[in-house]
Amino acid sequence: MTRNEIMAGMSSQSALDMVVNQMHKGPAVATLIQALSKNNLTVQATLRGAQKKNFEQATEELNKMTREAQERLDDETQRCLSEETSMTDQLEWLQDQVRRHNAEAASARAAVIIAQGNIKTLEENLRLTILRFEQHKRDCIRELQEMHDELLLVLNDVDVMNVIIGLIDCSGGSGDEEDFFLQTGGLVQCAHCGNTIMLQHGQIQQALSKLQTQVAKGLLANGVKSGIFTAGGFKGWNATEMPVGGVNVSDVPVAPVPFDCKPTTKCTIGGNPNCQKLLDRFLVCQAGVMDRKAELEESIFDKQTYCEMESGKYQEQISGVNTRLRKERGDLAEGTRRQNENEEGSHQKSSQHAAVAARYTTEMRLCCDNKNDARSELCALEKIRGEVAKIQNSDNYFVDCAVSDWSNEECSVTCGGGVMKRARSIITQAQGGGVQCPPLTALVKCNDEECPMDCRLNDWEGWSGCSAECGGGVRERARTVFQEALTGGDPCEDTEEEEGCKIQACDTPCVLSPWGDWSSCSKMCGRGTQRRTKSIAQVATGSGECADEQDPERMAFTPCNDFDCGDAPLKCESKVDVIILLDSSASLGEDGWTASHHLAGKLMEALGSGDNVQAKVALEVFGGPKTWADYDLCVLQSSTPLTTGDMEGKCGIKWIGGRFQEGDAIKTMGVDVKDWGSEQWLRSTTLTSVALGQADDQLYYGREDANSVVIVITDGWPMSQRNTKRAAKKLQEHAKVIWVPVTRSAPIKMIQKMASLPAEDHVIEISDFAELETVGALNRIISTTCPKISSR
Repeated sequence: MTRNEIMAGMSSQSALDMVVNQMHKGPAVATLIQALSKNNLTVQATLRGAQKKNFEQATEELNKMTREAQERLDDETQRCLSEETSMTDQLEWLQDQVRRHNAEAASARAAVIIAQGNIKTLEENLRLTILRFEQHKRDCIRELQEMHDELLLVLNDVDVMNVIIGLIDCSGGSGDEEDFFLQTGGLVQCAHCGNTIMLQHGQIQQALSKLQTQVAKGLLANGVKSGIFTAGGFKGWNATEMPVGGVNVSDVPVAPVPFDCKPTTKCTIGGNPNCQKLLDRFLVCQAGVMDRKAELEESIFDKQTYCEMESGKYQEQISGVNTRLRKERGDLAEGTRRQNENEEGSHQKSSQHAAVAARYTTEMRLCCDNKNDARSELCALEKIRGEVAKIQNSDNYFVDCAVSDWSNEECSVTCGGGVMKRARSIITQAQGGGVQCPPLTALVKCNDEECPMDCRLNDWEGWSGCSAECGGGVRERARTVFQEALTGGDPCEDTEEEEGCKIQACDTPCVLSPWGDWSSCSKMCGRGTQRRTKSIAQVATGSGECADEQDPERMAFTPCNDFDCGDAPLKCESKVDVIILLDSSASLGEDGWTASHHLAGKLMEALGSGDNVQAKVALEVFGGPKTWADYDLCVLQSSTPLTTGDMEGKCGIKWIGGRFQEGDAIKTMGVDVKDWGSEQWLRSTTLTSVALGQADDQLYYGREDANSVVIVITDGWPMSQRNTKRAAKKLQEHAKVIWVPVTRSAPIKMIQKMASLPAEDHVIEISDFAELETVGALNRIISTTCPKISSR
């Protein structure tokens, strides 16, 4: 209430009632109060007649009472201001705490929801991964069992073929091949069936009926197709009978023979039935079955390795998911705890706020009443002083001191309890016995609240290991609280931190570089090629794939020098080390062998003639073993060590003229290849794999600064396709491999896979042996062998 509001509602009597309790202040004041309260004219008259000293004493006491009341008002005002500031700050802090708890509770709830979602996702991933793992194990068991079952069948066929080969004795009891067959009725040769061989041998027919695999039957069917023998003589055997199963289900069934030639009177034992040729065919069949055995054993090993590797990956994935699940479940528990704590904290702080707010209202109402009472007392004293002046008929004019509002200086501290100086100035000085000025300065307490203390954290600990090796894992680190936040200090930041790690896919393909420049042309004429390649810029990870260096994705070719080399014979002017592998198997025949060794002689002449000879040549003639015992010795790593004589006598591998030398030097040693006759013809099987391996070893003796080239001249299938492919691949790492397949019976598709790339450059197909002796065939080989050529 303002002074005017109080004075407007205050009467003399109400003023007297208000200061009755002040009567003990002095006899002069008490007398005045008595006179005024009783309206006693006698007392008032006495007062008028009293000395001036009594009046001044009474006025002084009233002024003193006024100053005391003013001081009480000042103290109450300051106390109320401090209380209001303190409780307002406390209310604001409690509001902030409620907001913080609410935010923390909401954040914790969000973390709970996220953790619940992640747990459901991870549990589903874990379930699916376990299902895939179980399916993987079942597939591995099934496929390995199928491979083992087929391996048992193949091993059975190996035994069967050993029996058959043991029954065929081409030496005869008296050195005559016919003796064996006459005694057993073994082989007949039928003119009405194109002079093919028919097998009429009970034990062999019985053994053939025991063959079980498509591989063995298919190899024998190839003998039927090639006209070596006919299926009509194989009682109880059908090349098309093969149970479906194992890993061989994709094999194309062997087509039935359209015409079954049977023995008649036109079939005779005379005319050399060529027992060795039949034995060679069975040796080839046995080698093919052994290849299948080795392939199955390798496939079983590869499958076991693959299954173990994949099982390890599945176990690692399951372990990683379980690790994530444990973390998410921990996050769920932690989030639930934080949510509960902050919800409880929110309710507590809200209750505290309500209690402080109620106390604030009560205290502010009390302050208002106390200050109004003090102001009313001041007004009452002023009014009584005026009434006293009227009784005295005094013409004094009272002017009380008037001061400004308090102005506050800065508190000595910002928190923890300090002092603050207050000051006010005089607006009007006291006059005519008015109330003197109150104190113009004061020291009051300030900033009594405790100082806020910010949270202090220790340093981060190291990162944990990643929860997964690939596919996206998490790693974590933590730090402990050194000092919790107090009284509104900055709260603690996160004490745990996580981040993604090893986010790369578990199975990523390699990254290739851009294409390189085109190389020079591989031939000076006859249509060569240029090549360009891509290297690996980033290796593959996990089971990620990467194209082989010879894959079209990494190696490209373009034609060049697409013009004819002319009719004149060419000669080599390049620095090359050349190895010629010359097939000397029985399948060539007399004409084929003659054409083949004539070509070899012409090649050495083209490579070694002239004044500036830079090429050097090595010549290898190869056939193959004539018995299974020899094949075992040459190929199957028999415990018996091989000698140089064994390599030629039992394996059919013969080097002509020693190591690399100029082509004419072979002639000087008395070996003119072009003049060879049938005495050099090995007439055996085709052990191409060992011939390629021998050539690879021979390259060790070549020149470091010369390009290495291997030329393979052949007309038929190798005994072991598997070993031949492996030997060719190894040889390609050290030399350019050129194949010259002659006649349509040569395995063109297989040879194209074994030649250096591009195959159209390094596979020179010759239609027949007559073409083999032409200048065109010679020039095609020379232009492919030597980058630099000229005419002779």
